[in-house]
Amino acid sequence: MPPMHRLACLLIALCACSAQEARLRLATTTSTENSGLLAKLMPAFTAATGIEVDVVSMGTGKALATARNGDCDLLLVHAPAAEREFVAAGYGIERTPVMQNDFVLLGPPLDPARVDGMQQAADALRRIADAGAPFCSRGDESGTHIKEKELWAAAGMQPSGSWYLSLGQGMGQTLTVADELHAYVLADRGTFLSRHGRLALQVLVQGDPLLRNPYHAIVVNPARHRHTQVANARRLVAWLTGPEGQRRIADFEVSGRRLFHPVAQAEPPGAEVQPLPSPPPPERGGLYREGLSTAVRLLFSLDERVLDAARVSLLCSLAALLLAMLAGVPLALGCGRNPGRAGRVFLVLARTGMAVPTVVIGLLLYGIFSRAGMLGGLAVLYSPAAIIIGEFFLALPIVIALGAEAFAALDWRTERTARTLGAGPMRVRWTLLREAGPGVLAAHLAAFGRVVSELGIAVMLGANIAGHTRTMTTTIAMETQKGMFGFGLAVGFLLLLIALALNLLAALWRSRVV
Repeated sequence: MPPMHRLACLLIALCACSAQEARLRLATTTSTENSGLLAKLMPAFTAATGIEVDVVSMGTGKALATARNGDCDLLLVHAPAAEREFVAAGYGIERTPVMQNDFVLLGPPLDPARVDGMQQAADALRRIADAGAPFCSRGDESGTHIKEKELWAAAGMQPSGSWYLSLGQGMGQTLTVADELHAYVLADRGTFLSRHGRLALQVLVQGDPLLRNPYHAIVVNPARHRHTQVANARRLVAWLTGPEGQRRIADFEVSGRRLFHPVAQAEPPGAEVQPLPSPPPPERGGLYREGLSTAVRLLFSLDERVLDAARVSLLCSLAALLLAMLAGVPLALGCGRNPGRAGRVFLVLARTGMAVPTVVIGLLLYGIFSRAGMLGGLAVLYSPAAIIIGEFFLALPIVIALGAEAFAALDWRTERTARTLGAGPMRVRWTLLREAGPGVLAAHLAAFGRVVSELGIAVMLGANIAGHTRTMTTTIAMETQKGMFGFGLAVGFLLLLIALALNLLAALWRSRVV
């Protein structure tokens, strides 16, 4: 057997062995992951049992959707009403209390709504709304978001307005945004304590019975998904609720403070719902059929959320592209027509900039525009302006590098002829731009495609605020994380239609020029 064939067989055998190893996929909330608890628990469980645990961290809503699709074996979540509905529908079995902590209402030290020390969280939320003080909501159908909606319902309110900022983010990022904007926010105590000392936010309301936060483990029903690792899932549940797991949960502290308390109290009698008969296994391709149906309905009904995301994306992308054109085309012309040593160095830098990941640009600009950054006083962070600035730095290297190639490819006699005919410097530049038009247009289309489809800058600098900085890409990521596959498809199709329309217009323009 040839050496390459032997190597291929060895790799296949290794993959097969790896697939047969004892593994378990746990879908859990961002609070258990962000707090650092699972990083302490899972290695100890693996050492005791030999079972590797792949932790997938997401909001409770997405975790439940993941389990419905059979993409995990076990849940560890904290939304009792949604959990009971999940079990009653036959998707989960053996819902077991594991631990608890509580939610706290956080706010800036100045406390503009004057809610510090209030006993009822619902009353505090009502006062925040009356004051129009900024409030950051996770907005991601997580356990925390579900609890927040319960509290608003208890307050008899449906929050809306410019003061209410729905982010569609995990708990950690939501805390960061609230801290930067001096906003109020509901958080689980564990995640807040894990970041204590890095935030200016303070605990203002706590101790309300409505703020209790129990965590339950739920095994995915093997009658629904036959591949579920039931035995391994049960072993993890038994370990978490046994003496060793409970001791480690109780011992887990950050800065000398306990984040979770082992074994949440049992729910009141009658809280559990008798499971219904298990539904049949899902049909293959059913996710796409249902998603496509939802996407078509949303597009043809001109859903406001889809249009808002498209509006923000196009506004930011086109503004960034315009700025990149104004700054980049003159530089591309200079580098393309006069490629001296400085021009070659500049082109190398531009081509390097084309390969920089968007999250790096977002990180660097975040450090500048953050409240503690060099330009924090401008209050640009988490606004469309911040996204435009970030996307400008993303588009500029593309316009320069590809535009310079288009100018360099021109026949030098074009420029000489224009000068001979008495054209001034501006007229010569305009002539060169017309001649290099198709190539320059292609550079701008490439730049637009990069900025309109980027995700890192929009999340880090815009914070994904609904109706304000939520773009199409952040909407796709957020709705998919929430389990709303059809909504994500609708926005994705709209993004494709925009790209198709722009390229058709470009092709029409080229045909007329040629």
